[in-house]
Amino acid sequence: MSLFGFNPFGLGSREPAAPQTLESRTLEAVADHIKSGKVKRITVMTGAGISTAAGIPDFRSPGTGLYSNLERLKLPEPEAVFDISFFRDRPEPFYVLAKELYPGKFQPTISHAFIALLSKKGLLQMNFTQNIDCLERQAGVPGEKVIEAHGSFATQSCIECKELFPDDEMLLHVEKEIVPRCASCNGLVKPNIVFFGEPLPRTFSEKCHLVAESDLAIIIGTSLTVYPFAGLPELVPRGSPRLLLNKVRVGQIGTRSDDVVELGSCDAGVRKLADLLGWRDELEDLWRSVVGDAEADRQIAAKDDEQGGYSDDSSDSDPDEDMRKLAEVVNRMNLGLETSAVDDSSSKPGDDGVPKATMKSPDETASSDNLKPEDPSMGDKHKMEQSNSTQVRSVESQQKKGTGASNQVEEAVSTHGSAGEAKTKNTRPDTSQQAQPPVNALAAPVQSSSGGKVEEALTVSTQQDFSQTREPPAVWVLQVKKLNLEGWDRGIGHYLLQRLSELPRDAPKPHVVTSSGGNAGLAAVHAARNVGLPCTVVVPLLIKPLMIEKLKAAGAHEVVRHGATWQETDDYVRHEFMAKSEVPTIYIPPFNHPDVWTGHSTMVHEMAKQMPTGTLPDAIICSVGGGGLLNGICQGVDDVAAAADPSRAKPIILAVETEGADSLNASVKAGELVELPGITSLATSLGAKKVTVKTLEYAQQDHVRSHVLTDAEAAMGCWKLADDERLLVELACGVSVSLCYGGRLEKALGRKVKADDSVVIVLCGGSNITVEMLREYREMFGGHAAVAEHQTSSSI
Repeated sequence: MSLFGFNPFGLGSREPAAPQTLESRTLEAVADHIKSGKVKRITVMTGAGISTAAGIPDFRSPGTGLYSNLERLKLPEPEAVFDISFFRDRPEPFYVLAKELYPGKFQPTISHAFIALLSKKGLLQMNFTQNIDCLERQAGVPGEKVIEAHGSFATQSCIECKELFPDDEMLLHVEKEIVPRCASCNGLVKPNIVFFGEPLPRTFSEKCHLVAESDLAIIIGTSLTVYPFAGLPELVPRGSPRLLLNKVRVGQIGTRSDDVVELGSCDAGVRKLADLLGWRDELEDLWRSVVGDAEADRQIAAKDDEQGGYSDDSSDSDPDEDMRKLAEVVNRMNLGLETSAVDDSSSKPGDDGVPKATMKSPDETASSDNLKPEDPSMGDKHKMEQSNSTQVRSVESQQKKGTGASNQVEEAVSTHGSAGEAKTKNTRPDTSQQAQPPVNALAAPVQSSSGGKVEEALTVSTQQDFSQTREPPAVWVLQVKKLNLEGWDRGIGHYLLQRLSELPRDAPKPHVVTSSGGNAGLAAVHAARNVGLPCTVVVPLLIKPLMIEKLKAAGAHEVVRHGATWQETDDYVRHEFMAKSEVPTIYIPPFNHPDVWTGHSTMVHEMAKQMPTGTLPDAIICSVGGGGLLNGICQGVDDVAAAADPSRAKPIILAVETEGADSLNASVKAGELVELPGITSLATSLGAKKVTVKTLEYAQQDHVRSHVLTDAEAAMGCWKLADDERLLVELACGVSVSLCYGGRLEKALGRKVKADDSVVIVLCGGSNITVEMLREYREMFGGHAAVAEHQTSSSI
C-alpha cells in the first residue's frame, strides 16, 4: 500500500475483499443490482471525456485546436483566457473562445442521454459535472438535477454587481464576438464559468452531502485529479457500489470491495450497461430524438478508441524528474527522512508518525486535452522551474555557546497548534561569534530580495545570527512545530490541560472528541496522546483521504466523516455524537475558546524574546479560519505591548483568508458577524462559515487588517515557498506566504516596505499537502503570470 492509503494499480496493489453488495465486480452485476429494485438514488459524476465524441475541439490539435486559434490574439499563455484578472484587462480573447464553445454548436453524446434516461426513470439523485458545455441539460437532464462544479454557459452575469444578463442578448454578443457590458453598472459580463481566481459555486458544497446518500455512483470520463471534485467518490457510503466508465483507472476507484471498473470509451461503456439493463432501444430513441439521426450517425462513426473517453495525453513536457528532485528536497528538509522520496510502494510511517512521501506513476496523473474546467490547462504538464534554489543546502551543526556539545539538526513538518515543537534546522554558516538570540528560538528569518523572492527560512534550536540580511526588508517565518513532546501544551494542548485540571482525581478516564478540517484534529490527537487519552476526530465529508490517513497515523482512536462543512460537522459532534457516547467525553473546540487563544498567545511572547531587536516585529501575517490563531496573536500582542514601551506602536497584524472561506472579511465589511452560506475555497482548513465574536472585535482595531486572496494566489504561495525554501505547506498557509510576493505586502501595509522593516509569517498548516498536490496546483495555476505576480487582494 502506498502513501496515505492510496493504492495505485500496478504498484504492488492488492485486490479488495469480495464484494458485499454486488454478486461480482462486473458490469453485469451492476446491471442486476439496478434491476433488483434496490437502487433508488444514483449519483453520476462526469468530466471531460463524456463530451469529446460531441466534437468539441481540444486545445492542442495543430491548426484546429483552440490554442492554435487563440495564437493570433498574442496571449501571455493560452491558459490566460480562463484567468479572471486577465479577463478584467482583456476580455476579448475569452469571447473568441466562447464563440467556439457556446451551447447549441455541439450536440449531446449517448452518455449524456443515459444520464437523462436515469432521470426519466426516477433513479438520478444528482449529476455532478466538471463540464461547462451544458450538454447534460441539452440531453434532457433537469437543471435541478445538475451541479456544475465549475460553472457553465447556462447563465451569465456582471462580474461587478452580479446582475444577470439576458440569454438572448448574450447569444448576440457571442456570435459577433462583442464583449457585453452590464446595463446597470457598465461592468464586464461573462458566463458563470469558474475562472482561475474565483471560488466554486456554493451549490457544490451545499449539495455534496447527496453523494453520501447514494445507492450507486457512476463515474464517467474524468481524471479525478482536481479537488474538491476529486473527493466526491470517497463520499459514497461503504456498501454502495461505485462504477467507473473510463479509458483509464483514476482516483481510488477499484480499491473497495464493491467497485467496478469498465475500461474503454465512455459511450461504449454506457451502451454495454444499457444493453444489460434492457434499455438499449429506449436509450437510442431518446438520444436520437435530441440530436437527430445525422448527428447520431456521425458520432457512432467516430472511432471509440480516439473519442468518447478520458484519454492519457502526454505532452512533451514531463515534470516527473523535477518533481522527484523537489520531493527529495522536501523530504530531507521538512520530513527528516533518510530514504528516497520516489518510493512508490512504501507508506509506512516514519518515527514521527507521518507516512513517507511518494510519487505517483505517470498513469495515475494522466490528464486530458478536452476543454473542461476540471483542469483549464487541459493536461499541459507545466515543467517546474529550475533554479539554483533547487539544490539541497548543506545542513550544519552548530556549537552551543560556552560548551563543546554539538547540536544535532533535525527537520519536521510545519503545523500550527499540534503537539510539541520539533528540533529544528539551521542552514546558515556558523556565526557563533556574532550577537545571538536566545536558545530554542522559533522565529526564523526569510530574507526577501528586491525581486520579492523568499531566499532563506530558518528555525533554530541554538544560537543564530539574525543581524545580517542580504536584501532588505527581513521577512521572518514562525514555524509552529507539531511533533515531539516539548511544547505540546500550547493552543489546543493548553485547552485540554485546563479541562483535565477541573476533573475530580477519581474521575473515569475521558475520551477526547473534536471536529476539524484536519490540522486542529492533528493537534488534538497529539495532545490527547501525550496525556494517555484516546481521541476521536470528526471531519467534513469532503476532507481528502490524505488527511484522514494522517490523523490515523498520528494515533487517532477513530476518524468519522460527517457534514458538508465544518459547521455541520461541529454541530453533529456537540449535539449528537457526544450524546451517544457511553464513556465520559471532553470536547475540544478547534478555535472558539479563550483557553485555546491563551495557548496560541505564547508564540507572540517568544517572538519578542527572539527578534534581534528584542521587540515585536513591524508586522505579523497569519491565516484565519475560525479565528482562534488570530485571537491568540492579538492577545499576545496586547500582553507584550502592555509590558513594553507604551510609545511603541503595535505591530500591524495582517489576517488573511481565501475567497470562498472569507467569513472574517465579510463580517468586517458588514460591521457584524456574517455566516457564509457555504465554503467554496480549496483551502478547506480555513473552512469555518463564521468567525468568533472576539475575532471580529480584534479585526475592528486599527492595527488589524483583513485581506482576501484567491485560491490561485494561495497555491502560488505554496510552490514559491517550496521552490525558494524547501518548505511544503498547504493552501491555508500558502495564502499568508503569498502576501509577501508580487507587491502584495506593500498594498497590505498601505505603504512602501522599508529596509529596516521586520515581518513574521506564521506557518500554520503543513499537513494537507503532498508533492503531487503541489504539482496539481502548478498545473492548474502555474501558467498564469497575472495570478502569480500581479493579482490584487481584497483588503480592509
